[in-house]
Amino acid sequence: MTDKKGKILVADDEEGIRYFLERYFQIKFPEFGVEFFGNGSLLENRVNGIIGNDNAENVRLILTDNNMPFVSGSEIIERHAFRLGRDYKIPVFLMSGMMDERKSETALRNGAYACIRKPFDFVELEQQIKQALGYESVRE
Repeated sequence: MTDKKGKILVADDEEGIRYFLERYFQIKFPEFGVEFFGNGSLLENRVNGIIGNDNAENVRLILTDNNMPFVSGSEIIERHAFRLGRDYKIPVFLMSGMMDERKSETALRNGAYACIRKPFDFVELEQQIKQALGYESVRE
């Protein structure tokens, strides 16, 4: 078994989306471990554990759905995205099936690295993730 390059954290309250993203990351980014959360509160607890941790537990990327129970993805971005990006170099993506321009602009202004619309455009998703993870070339 090989060591992983880091972890990707994914929060979505829809089991089908989590299942899809688990398979997607196994195929497209097998070098990363992935942790899944079924609501925003669970993700926020994990993020709070990263803040103040010198190595940030090797978390490399966070993807969060917007509309989730307890804490929305927008709230996580508003509270944590700038600090995660600035202090820990962890990009945060907002995913939503109801992404309008205003919501996207607000998330980006609050520190989101990118906003991804569901259903996913697989080419765009892969390119955005590769760019966020610092791949040499996002067009292979």
